[in-house]
Order: sequence, then C-alpha cells, then structure tokens
Amino acid sequence: MSKWRNIWHDAVDANSEMMNDTDSGLIEFYQLLKDHPDDGMIYYERAEAYEYLGQKTEALKDYQIAKDKLPRAKWNKLAELVFADSIIQNSLK
Repeated sequence: MSKWRNIWHDAVDANSEMMNDTDSGLIEFYQLLKDHPDDGMIYYERAEAYEYLGQKTEALKDYQIAKDKLPRAKWNKLAELVFADSIIQNSLK
C-alpha cells in the first residue's frame, strides 16, 4: 500500500475509535497530525467524527483545514461541499 493510503487507513481507524471513545480517538488523531501535519485526509476524518459526536464547531474547523490541505480535486471539492453544507445547517438552527 502507498504511504498516503496507510495514513488514510490510520485516519479511518482513528475516526472509528473517536466515535466509540472520544479521548482515545483524539489521542490517535493527535499522533497522526504530529507525524503528518499537512495531510488533509486526517483533518477530514476527524471532522466526520466530530460531526457524528455533535461537535459542529470543531467539525467545521477541521473541514475547512481539510479543504485547504487536500491536494486531489475530488477530495478537496468534497470537503468544500461538506463544509458549506455544515455552515448552512448551522445557520438554520
């Protein structure tokens, strides 16, 4: 597996962990971001976990960072759309 796929796989694992045990998942994300601070997919996966946990403000922050860091147009656009949708949903509340 390529390096970016390994990082993505680890980010997905951290996402699942955070949804089940927030503190433990946050520790996994902390280590991933310490090792790979410019990887947008880590921020994207953490944003999804925050959103699942109802922490919309934190999710929005991470979606914005993911959008700015993701190099592939497909993922960048997805992060941008999720970010925009989250802003709209928050403004309706």
